[in-house]
Amino acid sequence: MSEQEVFETRFAAAYRAYLDGAPTQVDAAAVARNAAAVHPRARIRASGWALRPARAFAWLALLALLLATLGAAALFVGSQQEPRLQAVVPPVGNAFVCPPGSNPDEPGPAGQARPRWDAHTALAFDRRAGRLVVLVDVDDNVETWTFDVCANTWTQMHPSREPFGWLQLVYDVRAGLTIGVADCRDCVREPRGTVWAYDLEANAWSETGAAPTGVTGLSYEPIACLVVALGDEGGPNDDRKALWSYDVETGTWTPIRQANAMSSGLFAYDTSVYRIITYGPAADPESVDREIRLFDIRTGRWSRSGAVTPGVWGSGMWGTPPAIAFDEAAERTVVFGGSLAAYDAAADRWEILIDAADRDPSDWLPSALVYDSVNRRLVGLGRGVIVDRGGVVAFDLTTHEWTVLLEASDGKPVP
Repeated sequence: MSEQEVFETRFAAAYRAYLDGAPTQVDAAAVARNAAAVHPRARIRASGWALRPARAFAWLALLALLLATLGAAALFVGSQQEPRLQAVVPPVGNAFVCPPGSNPDEPGPAGQARPRWDAHTALAFDRRAGRLVVLVDVDDNVETWTFDVCANTWTQMHPSREPFGWLQLVYDVRAGLTIGVADCRDCVREPRGTVWAYDLEANAWSETGAAPTGVTGLSYEPIACLVVALGDEGGPNDDRKALWSYDVETGTWTPIRQANAMSSGLFAYDTSVYRIITYGPAADPESVDREIRLFDIRTGRWSRSGAVTPGVWGSGMWGTPPAIAFDEAAERTVVFGGSLAAYDAAADRWEILIDAADRDPSDWLPSALVYDSVNRRLVGLGRGVIVDRGGVVAFDLTTHEWTVLLEASDGKPVP
């Protein structure tokens, strides 16, 4: 292979490596630096331009031509609207799409069997199957249901065994499993919590090991493919809280030691800023205010939002417990309870979507929301504390429009 061919081959390889880690706009100077780093004569001393003039000119012309071509490509790429981070989709195979002929905006059959909503529920979205996975705690038993977001239909799964107790759920993209973390069943004899994994394709739950106790926040970090939890640092009698990461493939928990960890709060991962977003009580124990804190798992550092954080707690003893979800399409974190608000971390700005002060308490509002990566919107489940409503809706954060996916079973209106 000639010296020129070697240069071209190495230049192309270096540029491909550069693009793999580059932002959407191509930096020609960075490309030139990459090319120089692998140039067969790049380390010539400043006074060592020993190449013959004709050869030096030819090499410079070749480099100029390549950079011009790349510059034109950069203008084209930069003109395209691309997300700041690649969409979080299963790493193997294609993302799920609704089958031809389906209409995700059309309400499902009103008379279909559905879960009861007068008990605790936990949910996650299975990206490979295009379904919500929902656990419902009914009469001291747990039921596993799935909701098809293309046909808007419920299915009770009836696996051979099901988890115990209240679980929080999160979907692990790499493993293709819904992960649940339950608190200890008997915290005296079994002080640790339990990790459960659900394989929807096999319709099987399995215990995969112990977990920290007192888990109050659960999220998924899609860059390192880790489940992140806020749990007790030392055990059930330890009031100190710590962040933990869980690797589903190895089944190992690792504490992320950080000072000033929140004692409680809601967790979501914002793929637009590469941060875990936590919403919870302010650091001042005398304050009733809420605050947003951001955690970078790569550096182990916390930062605080400078924006005034709204409260979303419901009012009265029947107020809706707060919850959180990240909308990947709109790149905003939604927190909701008595109110509905969206936080833009890139701009450090809030938008109040539904204000509890202006809302009739009898108006319907979801008790849980999760991001539907198939239809690129939030899906919400509705239940009353006393009356079973069982409605399912979708919410488009860009248009602020609600779409009824399943009418409430008690006949009461949904948004």
